Amino acid sequence: MSSRYSKQLFTSAAVFNFLACAILYAVLFWRFYLQQEIPAGNQTTHP
Repeated sequence: MSSRYSKQLFTSAAVFNFLACAILYAVLFWRFYLQQEIPAGNQTTHP
């Protein structure tokens, strides 16, 4: 077991987690932004 491989694996995992969180926050922010922009009467599917 080389420490170089484990370090590379940890770095790739950290980058993947960062990208996943960034995409999740971007999607949530985009959805809230679109909900504010769209008029209430124009939404057909509203919970």
